[in-house]
Amino acid sequence: LAGMLLVASYFVLPGLAVRFYDSPDTRLSFKTQGPNITWIETIPIPILGLSYVFSFFIVILHVHIFFNGMFPLFGIWMSGLEGIILIDISIMLLLVMLWGTIRTRRWAWWSVLTYFCLMTFSYMVTLLTSSWGEILSALNVPAFEMEILQGIPLQGYHFAIFVGIPFLLTVGLIVRAKPHFKL
Repeated sequence: LAGMLLVASYFVLPGLAVRFYDSPDTRLSFKTQGPNITWIETIPIPILGLSYVFSFFIVILHVHIFFNGMFPLFGIWMSGLEGIILIDISIMLLLVMLWGTIRTRRWAWWSVLTYFCLMTFSYMVTLLTSSWGEILSALNVPAFEMEILQGIPLQGYHFAIFVGIPFLLTVGLIVRAKPHFKL
């Protein structure tokens, strides 16, 4: 079931959305709504796509706070207040880069490329070198929950696969959108 949901969320749903929004009827509907062009219509589609993806990552980074502020830092888990501070810094950097991306600034392209390459590397190194027990101890869950969760046969590399796919796809989108950024 999880595999089917993964395939649907990465391939089927985006394909259906592209097919729907690229259809002649949809284009005609949007053209007949009004002759005025809004500021968002002047932004290239790849830049808008990146902006939505960055917004998604901002939301996901907020979710980390609920998990004891867990933040992967190149092989170690930062948690608690230290992890929350790193999460906040990551969110603020991503917000600044989102602003630059919407304005199609070249510095924003280089920044987001560097940011997502470093985040991908940090997540992958930390997850690939972590055991399930290390991840659970960083979560700092109560003893009752720890007993339940320790019985699950997971390892860090399972999460590395799950987390690596969106990061690598995002890096690919960033590289593909380069021509739309101004000098």
